[in-house]
Amino acid sequence: MPAAIAKKLKDLHGLNYLKGYGLTETIAATHLNPANAPRAQYLGMAVFDIKSCISSPQDHKKLGPNEIGEILIAGPQIFLEYWRRPEAAEKAFVKLDGITYFRTCDIGYVDEDGFFYMVDRLKRMIKALGFKIWPAEVETILHGHPRIAEACVIASKDQRSGETVKAIIVKKR
Repeated sequence: MPAAIAKKLKDLHGLNYLKGYGLTETIAATHLNPANAPRAQYLGMAVFDIKSCISSPQDHKKLGPNEIGEILIAGPQIFLEYWRRPEAAEKAFVKLDGITYFRTCDIGYVDEDGFFYMVDRLKRMIKALGFKIWPAEVETILHGHPRIAEACVIASKDQRSGETVKAIIVKKR
């Protein structure tokens, strides 16, 4: 939920947007946003019996607070494997410090207080001129512009750099 959209929801209806996070592979929510402290762009804190951390997608090294990497999750309700797809299951997990974590392919960070944030999806990252660009971050900035109603950022082929960023924008009427 872009911060600008959450603010509009609050302004129009007096509602705080409470976000939770989980995946099909986790069966249920793994992170929840506390009702008394809602934040935009925030996944929540890891729930009871869940271990979650951020790691470098390239070498699976654990990252510290506010460092952007892949969100990893471990817990008793995490699935064990993809049915009849052992090679996919093998790629879906990584072992760190003796704990087997599920690789979410979601990119985010955790702050000093243990609050998790999502930046984008690993598969949506755009590499342009040596820079890593996360479409969701650019979309969030665009959603904050007073004359933009909707925005979608995608990768576009570029002869010089291989890939560049393209934004599709719907102006407010």
